[in-house]
Amino acid sequence: MKNSNNEFIIASKSKSLLKLIYGITMNVPKRDYFIKDKINNISFDLLKNIYYLNNNKNIEVLNSIKTDISLIDFFLFYEFHQTDF
Repeated sequence: MKNSNNEFIIASKSKSLLKLIYGITMNVPKRDYFIKDKINNISFDLLKNIYYLNNNKNIEVLNSIKTDISLIDFFLFYEFHQTDF
């Protein structure tokens, strides 16, 4: 049962991350709505995959979670460093 509680903590932390990202993306200018939507959609996919992984131990879902985290990182970096590209 302890393992399940740890996994619930991960889901709880990812919900907090989702709220934080949503707050950050609220200030995105209209010209970057595509990036805003991508970040928000990937964040919801991340949470969905975490819940799914909690019930099904599937390596593909774990890889999808890692990919979602990398994409969120990329898009947030892009949004705040557009002049560097």
